[in-house]
Amino acid sequence: MKDAGVTIAATMQALYDGGTTVLNTDIANAFGTMSRRCIYDSVAEHLPKLVRWFLTYYGSSNELWLGTGVEVGKCHTGVLQGDPLAMLFFSMGFQRCITATDDLMKQAHVEGDVQHTLAYADDAWMSGDGETLLDKLADVDRVFMDLANAALKPEKSKILLGKNLSAEEAARIRAKAALLGVPVLDRGMIVMGIPVGSPEFIKEEVGLLLDKYSADAEVLKPFTVQQQCCLLKMCINARPTFLRRAYKPGTLKVPFAKFDEIVTRTVSAIAGVMG
Repeated sequence: MKDAGVTIAATMQALYDGGTTVLNTDIANAFGTMSRRCIYDSVAEHLPKLVRWFLTYYGSSNELWLGTGVEVGKCHTGVLQGDPLAMLFFSMGFQRCITATDDLMKQAHVEGDVQHTLAYADDAWMSGDGETLLDKLADVDRVFMDLANAALKPEKSKILLGKNLSAEEAARIRAKAALLGVPVLDRGMIVMGIPVGSPEFIKEEVGLLLDKYSADAEVLKPFTVQQQCCLLKMCINARPTFLRRAYKPGTLKVPFAKFDEIVTRTVSAIAGVMG
């Protein structure tokens, strides 16, 4: 699943290019509020061999402790940090919500609409007719609350207008979004850390990301030469790999060439061969 982000971003890009609007939802404290009953039902249905594990760690409330060793309360929802199966358990509960949301959205759309519901970790994206997506947002919120005790945060959700929508369509979507407090984007959005949208937006955002990554090269000097080499290779130079995979070969040459040049100069400085 290491390319899951690239796959989802490519899907969102194709939908945007095809004129389909995309709604990205945000859930308040998703990992900490997910109903354990929702997770249990999914585990019992799909992975019954893990029921005993789940009940051992989540069958009762868990204590919450400060770093000083003081107990400050108890928690009876969500998954635990440090549990190696926490992501699996959360995803199984989240999947029930996503399946129900997908059914809801497909019923709301008319034949011919390009409607999809995708999710990764606690992020979800719904594509389709922009007005319909917004009309059903309250119903999606109820689905998450009823199934998983999770609440959507409209102000942190985003809706990206499909490419080449008419001015009238865009205006109607903006009006509905304003009533719900959902920000409207028309150039692009960041999907799993990958810019998606118009060519201009992608070029601008990729350039900003690469500038941010390469700026870390300026803080290597306090470390030993060996440490600088390791940090440059493993932490700085490796960071844009997922971005490079997200776009066609030969595109975005300028920002990637600029990043490579900074890495090369840093290698030369570490080696002591700078002019």
